[in-house]
Formats: sequence, C-alpha cells, structure tokens
Amino acid sequence: MVPIRAVMVAMPPVVVDIIMKLAVGRVALEVVANCDDRHSLSRHLKGLHPDLVFIRLRGNEADCVIRSILMRVPAARVIAFSTDGRTVLGCYEFRLHKTGLCDVSPNELIDLIGTAPLASG
Repeated sequence: MVPIRAVMVAMPPVVVDIIMKLAVGRVALEVVANCDDRHSLSRHLKGLHPDLVFIRLRGNEADCVIRSILMRVPAARVIAFSTDGRTVLGCYEFRLHKTGLCDVSPNELIDLIGTAPLASG
C-alpha cells in the first residue's frame, strides 16, 4: 500500500490521533508535517509534496485559504475542519473538467458560454 502523504495544519492532537487510529488497516497515512505556523507552511508546502492537507480553519477564514493551498499543491486534496476541530466542513480539490464540443451547434456554444461561472461569484 502506497502511503498517503499528509500535512496537518493547526489540527487538534486528539483529532489527529482519531484520524490515525481510524486509518490503521484501511489506508496508509503518513504525516509528513504537523504545522501550527501558517506562514512557514506557505513557504514549505510545495516541497513537502503532500497528497492530502488537513486544516483547521479559524473563525474568520474561508475558501480563500483553501484556494491558496491548492495553488501551491494542485494535486493535493484539502480537508477543512471547523474552528473547534469537531466538524468536517468539506473536501476540496483542484480539478480540470472538459466538455467535448466536437458536434456542438452555435446556439449550444452560446448556451455553454452563458453557464460559465463568473470570477466575482
């Protein structure tokens, strides 16, 4: 079993212990860094080559923190926890999606353009 390289960011030790115990015999999880300092994480994240990043978000943090992580390690998944560490808020990943357009009509192309997400939303 190939180990999954994980980085823990500001995760409560008890939650890390629970995750590690639940993983035994099911997935090979290797914690390559346990970081409370988000500034050093920014500098070193790319060099750690994680497959998975667990992060406890602060009360004022939102998806921009997740995007920042995924920009540094786009192949990784990010699992975000609430401020108290008790709730999993979501699993995020950077994915490239392709829609085949070989036989699309001009009207279908315009319809597709109209469904494009706006950068501001």
